[in-house]
Amino acid sequence: MSATDVAGNTTTSSFDVVVADTVAPLLTVPVTQTAEATSAAGAIVDYPAASATDAVGPVSITYSQASGTVFGLGTTHVTVTATDAAAIRRPAAST
Repeated sequence: MSATDVAGNTTTSSFDVVVADTVAPLLTVPVTQTAEATSAAGAIVDYPAASATDAVGPVSITYSQASGTVFGLGTTHVTVTATDAAAIRRPAAST
């Protein structure tokens, strides 16, 4: 950006425009899952995948315990985390 006065003197200046991803992905997790124990160790539980969307790009989803593994007797809280390309995370817990 510049400005010139009537005498022809010019001054130039500039400014920055910063565009940043500051919003975490939108994460949707499965509802509480219930499984019948098949042994004293518990049961193999297959749960539906979580989903995530982000305005900027791809999202990776991680689980504290994977679907298709043995879940012990009782309640196990599965933490699901969605991380976008800017490393912004949105954790959510499911049972």
